[in-house]
Amino acid sequence: MKLELRMPFRPMLVALCLLPLFASPLRAQGIGIEWEIVNRFAPFQALSTTRDGGNVGDRGMAVGLFETYGMADGETVGEWHARFIADHGRMTSPYEAFLRAPLGELHWDPDKAEHRAELLKFVKEEDGDDTYIYARVWAVDEDGERLTTGQCDWNVTFAPWPCAEEVPIKMQLRGATLRVTRGATEAVDYLEPEHLVIVGIGDSYATGEGNPDVPARWKTSDTQSAADQGVKWFTRFWNYHTLPDRRWIDDRCHRSFFSHQSLTALKLASDDPHRFVTFLHYACTGAEIFDGMIAPQYQSWEEEERRYVPYAQVNAAVRELCTGPLRLRPNSAGFANREYHPVTQTELRNITNYYEFHRRPQAKTTLYRDTRLRPDDPFDRNVLRGVRGYYGNAYPWSGLMDCPLARLRVPDYLFLSAGGNDIGFADIVRYFLLPADGLSDLEATLAYPDVCPGVPYQNSDEYSSIRRHCLRSAGGIWPNASDLIQGRYVGGATPFVGGMDQRYTLFFNVLQRRLRVAPGQIVMTQYPDPLRTEAPTSDACDPLTEVERAAVFGAPADVVDALSPWEGVRTAIPSLIGRNWPLNLTQEEAQNVLGQFDDLRAVLAETATARGVDMVCDTRDAFVGYGWWQGEHLNFPNAVLKGAPEWWNARDWDPFPHIGPGQGRAIRTANDSVMVQPHHKTALTAPVHPNLTGHGLIADIVFDHLSASDGPPN
Repeated sequence: MKLELRMPFRPMLVALCLLPLFASPLRAQGIGIEWEIVNRFAPFQALSTTRDGGNVGDRGMAVGLFETYGMADGETVGEWHARFIADHGRMTSPYEAFLRAPLGELHWDPDKAEHRAELLKFVKEEDGDDTYIYARVWAVDEDGERLTTGQCDWNVTFAPWPCAEEVPIKMQLRGATLRVTRGATEAVDYLEPEHLVIVGIGDSYATGEGNPDVPARWKTSDTQSAADQGVKWFTRFWNYHTLPDRRWIDDRCHRSFFSHQSLTALKLASDDPHRFVTFLHYACTGAEIFDGMIAPQYQSWEEEERRYVPYAQVNAAVRELCTGPLRLRPNSAGFANREYHPVTQTELRNITNYYEFHRRPQAKTTLYRDTRLRPDDPFDRNVLRGVRGYYGNAYPWSGLMDCPLARLRVPDYLFLSAGGNDIGFADIVRYFLLPADGLSDLEATLAYPDVCPGVPYQNSDEYSSIRRHCLRSAGGIWPNASDLIQGRYVGGATPFVGGMDQRYTLFFNVLQRRLRVAPGQIVMTQYPDPLRTEAPTSDACDPLTEVERAAVFGAPADVVDALSPWEGVRTAIPSLIGRNWPLNLTQEEAQNVLGQFDDLRAVLAETATARGVDMVCDTRDAFVGYGWWQGEHLNFPNAVLKGAPEWWNARDWDPFPHIGPGQGRAIRTANDSVMVQPHHKTALTAPVHPNLTGHGLIADIVFDHLSASDGPPN
C-alpha cells in the first residue's frame, strides 16, 4: 500500500512572531481565537526524510502522519484499528516505509542505541527559541462559532487573510502570543501547549514483542510439497520474502510502534488539541529488573560481541532527560568512567544480597550475574570490560547515572511493565507446553527449562521426566519460580535472598532517586490473563479466587495435533527427538500456569500500592473474552492438506487483523509468532505476548485510568 502524506492546509509555512506575554488572554467582544496542534506526537516530527539527515521535521510528513495515525476524539484503540483498515486496506506501522526502503531515519538510532537529537530537542531544549511545533488557528465570533466572512489581520501573516480560513503556523513549544483583528475589533491570546514527556520502561510486554513494524510476508504454501515438509516449511527462509536489516524500531530490543505504551502515548496526544507528547521508549524484550532495567542486559540472540544492550534502561533515560552534563564522581574514585555511580544506601534501604537478584541463575548466564550496581564491580571487571572493545570503550558499564536535579527534565509519566522475566515466565510456559514424560535425561536437559514452577504447580507425577528434571535443578543453584517470587534461603552470613517484593522496592527506589518521579507518576500495568474463560468477581488488585483460577480453557492431554496453535514450538525442536511430542496446554496445566503467575501479580499489586505507585490493576482482566483458542488461522496454513478447514496459503496471513469482542485472541500463539517474525533467533520470542488487539485493550484501560485522574502529580 502506498501511503500518501498530504498537507491539509495551504502549502505556505507561516512563522509565528512572538509578542510580549500577557498575564491573561484578552478577547475583544465579537472576535476570538481558537487553535489546535496538528502534529501532537513528537516521534513523527523527529523523522528525517533523507539518509543524510536533511528535511528533519518536514511539516507535510509530520502533519500527514498524525492525520493518518492519530486517534479521533473518544475513539478506542480497537475502533481506530478498524477505521485504519477500512481506510487503507491493512494495518501498517507509520515506520514501515522507513524500515523497508529506507526513506530516511527514524527517531531512534539503533547503532548508537539512543534517540536522535531531533526528538531529544523537545526535552533538552523545551523552552528554546528554535524548538517548534505545528499548529493551525482560526477566528471565531463571541459564541465560539467560526467566522465566515471578512478579512482578518493576523500578526503572523504578511497580508490580510480570509477570516473563514485557518492559518497554518509554526510556533514555539513553550508557547506564544497571537493577535487577530477584524475591522475595529481585536483579540489577543497566549497559546500555551501542554507538553507531556512520557518515558516507557520495561520488558517484552512493554516493547510490543510479536508485533514488528515490518512483519513477515509469506509466499504461497498451497502445494503438496509444503504439506510434506510440515512445520519445517516455516523455518526455511526461501519460503518468505527477504526482510530488511531492521524489522522493529529497534531490532535489538524488538521495540514496536504497536506497544501499548506507544499506543497510550499516542492516544494521550490525540485526546487534547492543545497537547504535545514526547514519548521516549526504552523497554527491551527479555529485560529483568536486574538484567536490563538497572544493569546492562544480556541477550543470547545477538552476535557474541553485541550480547549486551549498551545502557541499562534507567541510565538511558537519565542521560537523555538530563539537559546538561551528568553528575560526575570525584577524581579520587579512581575509575575510568566517572558518569557512573554506585547505588546509594537510600536506594538499598537495608536490602542485602541484592546482587543475587541479577539474572535468574541458570547455566548460560551464571558467570555474568554478579553485579553490585557500582562501577568496577565483579560483573564489570569479569564481563563488561571485555565487551566494551566492540563499542569503542564507551559502554556498557555497571553502576547508575545521575543528573543534577536542576538539569533533569522530570518525565510527566513513567510507563512500566516489569517482573515476568524475573520469575522466568517463558520457562514456565515452556514447562507446561512440552511433554511431561518419556524423555531421556539428555533430552530433558536440552529441552526442559532452567527454571521450573514452584512445587505446588509442578507435574504431580513424581516419577515423570519433568519432575525428575526439576528435582535435579532444585539440588543445584537454580531456584524455582516460587522461590524467585517469595525469596529463598541460600546459607552463609546473609542467608535470605529477597523475593519480588524486594526487587520491586529497590527498583521503585532507583526510579524515584534517578528520574525524580513521584510514586504517582509511575504508571504500572498488571499483567493480563489470556487463560480464563469467565469474567472475574474479585477486585482486580487482589489474587484470583480458587474458582476463578479453575475457569480456564484446556486442550486434550497427550494428543499430537497437527492443528494445534502451539505446533510452532516444533520448529525449534530437532525432529529426531520431538516428532511425536504432544504440544498443548491442558486445563490442569493452564490452571497451574495461571496460579503461578497470579502469585507474582499479587506481590506486584501489593508492593506497588504500598509505595503509592499508580498501579493499573484492571489490565489483569483485559483479555477475558479474547482467549488464545479463539479466532481464525489457529493452525499452520499447510495443515489444511491434513484436514484443517480454514486456509491454504501462508501469503494470506494478516499479522494485524481487527478483532472484536468474542471474535478472536488477544495474544500470539506459537504459530502466530512463527508466522509474524520467522527467523531462528526471533520465531519463538513472541508466544503468550499481546498481539495488536491485546495491546489496544491494555492501552484503552490505561488511558481511561489516567483520564479519570487530574493529570500527572507534580
